[in-house]
Amino acid sequence: MGHRRSLLFALIWLVCMACARAEGPRSVSPIAMPAATSLEAGAPLADQRSVALGPVTFQVTIARTAQVFYLVDQISMWEPHYHEQYARWADEKHLVGPRERSLLETHKHLRSTSGGWGPLDQAFASTLSIREAASRAVTRGLLTQGDAEQERAVLEAFEPLLSRCLDEGQARLEGFRNLIGERALALARAFTDVQAFADTYTPLAIPLFLVSDPVEHTGGGGYNGGIVWVEVGAGALDVLTHEAIHVVLRDRGRDVAATVGACGAGLDWETLNEGLDYAISPGILHEGGGDPLGRAVDAARTRGRPATDPVVRNQRFGLALRPLVESALAHNGKLTEVLERACAVWRGVAAEAWPPARDAPLAPPLYIVGDDPYRQWLVERFAALSIAIGSFGSDLDALLAHATGHTLVIAIVGDRLPLPETYWPAQTVISLNDLRRREGETPRGVFIRRRNDGTIVYVLYGRNPDAFRQTVDEFLR
Repeated sequence: MGHRRSLLFALIWLVCMACARAEGPRSVSPIAMPAATSLEAGAPLADQRSVALGPVTFQVTIARTAQVFYLVDQISMWEPHYHEQYARWADEKHLVGPRERSLLETHKHLRSTSGGWGPLDQAFASTLSIREAASRAVTRGLLTQGDAEQERAVLEAFEPLLSRCLDEGQARLEGFRNLIGERALALARAFTDVQAFADTYTPLAIPLFLVSDPVEHTGGGGYNGGIVWVEVGAGALDVLTHEAIHVVLRDRGRDVAATVGACGAGLDWETLNEGLDYAISPGILHEGGGDPLGRAVDAARTRGRPATDPVVRNQRFGLALRPLVESALAHNGKLTEVLERACAVWRGVAAEAWPPARDAPLAPPLYIVGDDPYRQWLVERFAALSIAIGSFGSDLDALLAHATGHTLVIAIVGDRLPLPETYWPAQTVISLNDLRRREGETPRGVFIRRRNDGTIVYVLYGRNPDAFRQTVDEFLR
């Protein structure tokens, strides 16, 4: 008879977290003392230790070269998912002048020419010195001599600038490494349940590098190029759990891709992969009480972050997938069952949006399409907020052309469409089926979309004039 595995899963997690806090370190540590690893066989490994967490074994490493590389990588902002607190911190500390900016451009260029994630990570996620790591990268065929020397020059220039941050964070990294050992049994149980759900096998040890986060109340990490990174700051254990779930699920990448290909509807591999991960961690697995995933989505809504923002998009999908994942875990179900229904869940998520916060971006001027008196009423409401309004009288085509790159607001009251059906998909990035479905479910609401040309589109609708006025009031509140 199936048991409530997801409930046990969460209960074991919370109970063991409490036990670990009450008992302190166990007399027998699950962390093995330093040993040679597949990543850096034969290298000095004074601060690299192996820890088994059920199906996942991590080589937990504290290494100066790796930290310098990671911080430079983040400060360079070379890809869309960089953690912006590092660039802000570097600016506030006046670490980046003209010479350093030139070096960061060199780093970004090397990221591009080496194929993005992979070779640079494997070269400098190392326990060796920067110079020795560069030499080893050439010997191993990861980088050309020229590329290795360029990256060495970048990292050696930044190392003294970052040394104080690294020195001050050393004790925190060591404390977190010890915490992983204290929580190992709880983590192992949780990851074993996820592995059974995913039908995967993770036999290889995974390099895990700890990084000092110099910015209070922030944190993050990643699993790229075969390497896990955890910024030891706020919520570091939850970050570790999230990245470990990626490791457990990685062998199902082709199934994720097949689901995405069959679905279409704007779903991509990253969104489904991250959505599944968020559904489990922190959707189900997290430290402390409450619902951190739900709070994150609510906070994005309150702050007016667009639903198309990659992180918001992934978290919203994870929140929507969570009931399916919980049900599968509760009844000894499998990931395959969740994937079979993921597309239907995604279509619901993609159709939803929220009214923005008062300070959400409205790129002036605003161009308003609607029937009077509702269009004129909107013009007056926006004008009262000192927001510029673009007007082209009855020339709809001219208005739409000038709205490109700005903000287009479409007002719908009742069943009548102020925008011809033939214009609808291209102008709004919303299908009429989705619009009519939403109108049938709720008497009033807002769609928010961002077109590829940068135009922000707001569709405000109400089943009747009173409902429309309520929509506008909430929109501008």
